[in-house]
Amino acid sequence: MNTVTLIGRLGRDPEIRMTRNGLAVASLSVATSYLDSNRQERADWHNVVIYGDDANEVAQLKKGDKVIVVGQSRTRSWEDQQGQKRYVTEIVVSGINAAIGPALHAKSRQQAEQPATNQQTPTDNTYDDLNDEIPF
Repeated sequence: MNTVTLIGRLGRDPEIRMTRNGLAVASLSVATSYLDSNRQERADWHNVVIYGDDANEVAQLKKGDKVIVVGQSRTRSWEDQQGQKRYVTEIVVSGINAAIGPALHAKSRQQAEQPATNQQTPTDNTYDDLNDEIPF
């Protein structure tokens, strides 16, 4: 089974581009942290790719936003301009729930800013408790 779940922060604003067929593609850089054998904090950087309508949704995220990414690890290859074979490993996101950040919940935020009613609305802090131990 090839399933990856990451909780981290964006290292840069998402880059959105279109394929030749008109499909939106978002590229993200996600940092996760861990403690090495000497109990020193280290960071790993992950290349994340999102396709289709979900790519347009993450375009609103910004560098530093907390994200939860669920997808599959894939390695692809290509030849560069010098004819060298290059490889990259990416996390290919499997759905809209893959990235959680304030920008993805714009509707929820708008509802929260409206006068209070008897109806409860979700807040942008839904996943904050999951990220309390991420130091950056």
